[in-house]
Amino acid sequence: MGRLPISGTPRPPSMLWCLAQPPAKSRHEPVTRAEILREVAALVEAGVPLDRGLRQLLPHLPAPWRQTAGRWADRIAQGERLADALAAEPPGLDEGDRALVEAAELSGRLGPCLHELAHAAETADRRRRKLHTALIYPVLLFHGAAVVPSFLTYTQSGALAAAFQIALILIPGYLIAAGLAVLIRLRRRPGPPHPALALLDALPLLGRGLRLAATSRFCGILAGLLDSGLRVETALVRAAEATDDPRIRERVRAASASIAQGSGLCAILAGTGFFDDTTLTIVQGGETSGQLPEALRRAADKCEFTANQQLDRAALLAPVACYLLAVLIAVAQILRMLAPLFNTFQNVLDT
Repeated sequence: MGRLPISGTPRPPSMLWCLAQPPAKSRHEPVTRAEILREVAALVEAGVPLDRGLRQLLPHLPAPWRQTAGRWADRIAQGERLADALAAEPPGLDEGDRALVEAAELSGRLGPCLHELAHAAETADRRRRKLHTALIYPVLLFHGAAVVPSFLTYTQSGALAAAFQIALILIPGYLIAAGLAVLIRLRRRPGPPHPALALLDALPLLGRGLRLAATSRFCGILAGLLDSGLRVETALVRAAEATDDPRIRERVRAASASIAQGSGLCAILAGTGFFDDTTLTIVQGGETSGQLPEALRRAADKCEFTANQQLDRAALLAPVACYLLAVLIAVAQILRMLAPLFNTFQNVLDT
């Protein structure tokens, strides 16, 4: 826990200790959810009662987190479990994280579990930022393929005002961006997969990146649940329900019934048709060696690394797509201006 007096083992200064230093000496980034989870994990590992330890941290926290941590301490002091306290107060816990914390509390793995959640939160934040940049290129490509040709058709007469021409170019771009955002939201909606999600899968780089990110999330949650002592069939369904991809939820739920027939985890995952061959090979090796949770974590790390690569490459396409769109609009404008000259030349040839 760093320099806070709750751990007997010397460690480097923690984030919260740095926050307590005079602001004139250095500047620090806002406290994130991942950093708070790490501090709670350090309290657990130091053996400090959580309600008392959280109250020790309150003076070192910024105002929003100070209120949240105070309410956590109050709930824990009233006898609530940590999972219930974290889930009840903003920003809360999703179903997967709550299942992990509940299982870890029962199995005595709460400290490592909270460290894993902190790492997952940081990873999700980085991926979210990359996704925002990666979404630029499909927006520009769709815009250039669908909007600009229509723009050229409607402006050949020269009757449209310049402001309306600009609006005709820009407004559909915002609509396309909003449509992609809605599609990504649909992935998190409970229930069967929406047919429109096939559009996301069809996007080069971006579709595969989202698929691998969902696989990484599933494997990470499943590893934590198995480490906490849950049976494979229970952990499998809970991990599937916690992912933000409805295809994993539906296919794993349907395939999990074959566990009662003696099927292994690798065979069940292969039967869903969702997981790539490398992930299945790693899982199969973990089953054979008796180290399934470790194998699932390796699979999660591999998928996360590849997903980030895909999103980085998609982000690199954004300036290229922007350049191509600018060239296309410029060509459209040039053709519109030269249209009268082409018509005159055609009339001369006809006579």
